[in-house]
Amino acid sequence: MNNDKKSSWQEWQDKNVRTGKDKVILRFLSNLADHHGKGTYWIRSQYPLYQRKFYNIPKDYLTKAFFDYLMNTMPSWLPTLPQVAETIHDRDDFVGHWHTIDLNEFYCMDCRSDREGKEGGMRHIFYYGYVPSKNKIAEYRCVANCDCKLGKKNTRSPLHDTLNWLRRIDESAEIHVSYWCEATQRHVDPKEEATITWQRRVDLGVLRYGDPTQNEDPRALFPCWEHPIWTGPIGDMMCKRYGFEMPPEVLERYKLRPRLDKKKRFEEAVKLRRKIGKDEDAPISAPKSLADLLGGS
Repeated sequence: MNNDKKSSWQEWQDKNVRTGKDKVILRFLSNLADHHGKGTYWIRSQYPLYQRKFYNIPKDYLTKAFFDYLMNTMPSWLPTLPQVAETIHDRDDFVGHWHTIDLNEFYCMDCRSDREGKEGGMRHIFYYGYVPSKNKIAEYRCVANCDCKLGKKNTRSPLHDTLNWLRRIDESAEIHVSYWCEATQRHVDPKEEATITWQRRVDLGVLRYGDPTQNEDPRALFPCWEHPIWTGPIGDMMCKRYGFEMPPEVLERYKLRPRLDKKKRFEEAVKLRRKIGKDEDAPISAPKSLADLLGGS
């Protein structure tokens, strides 16, 4: 009789316990059953419910959470599945997307907003054309659902519907959508692709069009290295973003920037101290010694 029961229990395990997470759940239920005097019938009845409840939680996390529950949380009575689930979901290290996104599903590279691909779904749109509310040609930005599998589940307007709506407003408008650039390993803001953005940088003297007399393409853009932005804090970032290489003399000025900034801050601090010491009406007075404060001098 006992051998028959053991054989039946082993057959059930061979049939239902297939993955590492299944073994974690079975081990946890076996501990509960041993602690509260329950048999294999109770384990079999609870096992599929636990599988369904925790199917979207990683195995390593579930192992840690179950162990912590058995060691530190388990009450003196037999807990129900909702009570166990509530305790695990309320842990500080529980990740919210386990409630909504399957472990094998990810947002696409164009719309994800985290490294794991479990957050995202929005695509940014830049529009430059006629704006009815302003009754003139102007900029307009908005977001829409990405057309990837997870992005389509969001409640905002779909990407293609939004683009078609914008084109109906102004057929000649310039429209760009954010995307992932594999070459630079970053998300490209749609405004970067707009003609007006590049033209503004030309107007500011940051970039220039090619000079045909120097055998340059007149339609191509080249950096104006004399502009201070290239030796400023974002100079190196802009070079990497747009594929430019700093000339040696510009690179030398860029590397000197931290020392020049430190020197400038020191000079400003000296001027401020001198001003505070000389100006009697200054809101901040010069520091005094302890003898001066006590009137000893």
